[in-house]
Amino acid sequence: MAKIKIKTSLNTINEMSANISNEIIGEMNNNEIIYNEGEIKVIINILDNKVTMSRINDDYVIKMEFILNSITEGIYDIKDVNTKFNLAVETNELTINDGMIFVNYHLNLNNEDMGIFKFQLDYEVI
Repeated sequence: MAKIKIKTSLNTINEMSANISNEIIGEMNNNEIIYNEGEIKVIINILDNKVTMSRINDDYVIKMEFILNSITEGIYDIKDVNTKFNLAVETNELTINDGMIFVNYHLNLNNEDMGIFKFQLDYEVI
């Protein structure tokens, strides 16, 4: 596994809009990027026409799949109460380049509108 320097930014457009940025050291193996945001383990798989993302910690697991101009099913699993919610992930923009991933998506949790999210991940081998 190669060590990589990662910069992430997440912009949310909803009732509680926010801009979150991080600079992290992670690992890359083939098309899989793994890093930690505090207590959250993030696993991103980069494929030809899609990106999958898992966010895992002691309390929950979120799994999403991004395919351009598609609505995909994801899951939000709350571990301590053994409850799973369905996510509908509508990918409006997906850019996969060497060293960069950008996703613009609309998220619904159990048919409740969670807003629009813009996620960018830049990475380079160190």
